Amino acid sequence: MTDMHPTPTLSAIAVACAILYALTAGRFLWYRPNGARHRRALSCLASTLIAALFCRAVEILLLRSPASASELVIACLLCACAWRARGNIAALARGESDV
Repeated sequence: MTDMHPTPTLSAIAVACAILYALTAGRFLWYRPNGARHRRALSCLASTLIAALFCRAVEILLLRSPASASELVIACLLCACAWRARGNIAALARGESDV
């Protein structure tokens, strides 16, 4: 008996995207404000961004959603920016270069 709907395989690009999305979300999640004032709008933005990044990582890994090379480049740049800003979304939004 043949399988009518074969399960698609995960490519290395898709796995790399999922890992980068999870790393980026984790960096935003574990940001330590160290006395910075709380801004409700940025907090909501951070929560939404973290949820979206984790959802995309799960979608790639569990639902075997395809990812392209261009998505990998975007995920890489977003992850690099998040780590450069040390998870500070306010600094990322302001575009500070001396973070």
